[in-house]
Amino acid sequence: MSPRLTRAFFDRPVHKVAPDLIGAMLLVDGVGGVIVEVEAYHHSEPAAHSYNGPTERNRIMFGPAGFAYVYRSYGIHWCLNFVCEDEGSASAVLIRAIEPTRGVAAMRRRRHLEDLRALPSSKGLTLVLTLASETILAGLSLTRTLVFVRQADARYHARIGFGPDMERIQPTLNFGAGFQPDVFHLAIANPVGIFIENAHEPRMEARLPDWFKAHLGDAQAFVLLPVKAKDTTVALVYGDWTDPQAVHKITQPEMAVLNELTRELSRFFYGANLEEADML
Repeated sequence: MSPRLTRAFFDRPVHKVAPDLIGAMLLVDGVGGVIVEVEAYHHSEPAAHSYNGPTERNRIMFGPAGFAYVYRSYGIHWCLNFVCEDEGSASAVLIRAIEPTRGVAAMRRRRHLEDLRALPSSKGLTLVLTLASETILAGLSLTRTLVFVRQADARYHARIGFGPDMERIQPTLNFGAGFQPDVFHLAIANPVGIFIENAHEPRMEARLPDWFKAHLGDAQAFVLLPVKAKDTTVALVYGDWTDPQAVHKITQPEMAVLNELTRELSRFFYGANLEEADML
């Protein structure tokens, strides 16, 4: 891996720094890629945010070099700039594009999470849960996803599913809300998601319910994500891998994104008529 860029790299004329950033690797918590497009903004240019002098918003642009100046464009996109030149110059390079190379799955999940955030709380649960299920399926390269929804009979029924043979097995998948010493009831009692890396490890197999072994027993690993609303777990998102070679070990930052996704789902359950959940 190439050495990290130092403050001295940025403490140069902005029009020299900009082309030298092309090809550099930009990573945040291991997610990112190669910089492929930039724009240089000298403080003398009217388009530069520093053109009219310092404000609370642009103060970081006045240095020293090497700081990141981040702003939101039109209330939609967050834009990253690197401050250049001597302190007080207030020039910066805008990163316009990268070629994703690291953490692509995390990027996909975050992109769809933004789609979910953009939906009003009044949107139907079926649409929202389908979007979330597709997001997790694609983002983690899962074999199957299921969304179990708690219904009036105090049972969690599989209401949305993607993957092989789902049309056949989905109607048969349900379990009671009353506590049982298995991993699904542990998940609905847990405040955050659970990742099971080896479903066939003997101690874990002992915690798998019979209905799971009968219909989903080929799962090699799986993730369970509880959705909370009104002090109750109103849904449980399940995803698995059936091919041992395809299992993706979920990192702590990735689990944080998944937990954020389920918190977004909670918003729709809070805003829904819970009779709608029974009709899913």
